[in-house]
Amino acid sequence: ALLISAIVCVPWQTTQALAIIWAITGAIGLIYCISVVRHLFKQDVYRPVLEDWLFHVVLPFATYGALLFSGLIAHRNLMVALDAVCGSTLLILFVAIHNAWDSVVYHVFKDKPPSDNRSKP
Repeated sequence: ALLISAIVCVPWQTTQALAIIWAITGAIGLIYCISVVRHLFKQDVYRPVLEDWLFHVVLPFATYGALLFSGLIAHRNLMVALDAVCGSTLLILFVAIHNAWDSVVYHVFKDKPPSDNRSKP
C-alpha cells in the first residue's frame, strides 16, 4: 500500500509510465499470491480455514488483479483506473492489518497452556 501510494505521488510526465508500473506491480502481486497458495498446500502444520483462504488468497488476488486491470485500462479511462488503484490500495492495507493481527494472536496463543480455574492454596 505504501509503494502504490508513493508511485501515485510521483509527478509523472505521462500516465503511460504510471500505468505500466501499476500493471507490473499487479502482476508481481498475482505471482506472489500463487506462491502463497502453493505454500498453503505444502505445509502440514496448520489446516487453513475459510478466513485464511479469504484473507491470504482471495482478497489479495482481487487486489492485485484490480491493480493489473487499472494498469491495462489507464490509457482508455484514467478515472476508472484511479478508482481501481484507490480501492485496491485500501483493500490491501486492510488485509495486511488483519493478517498482521491474526499472526500475532496465533503466535501468542498457540503454545499457551490451558488455564487452570482451580484455586491454588
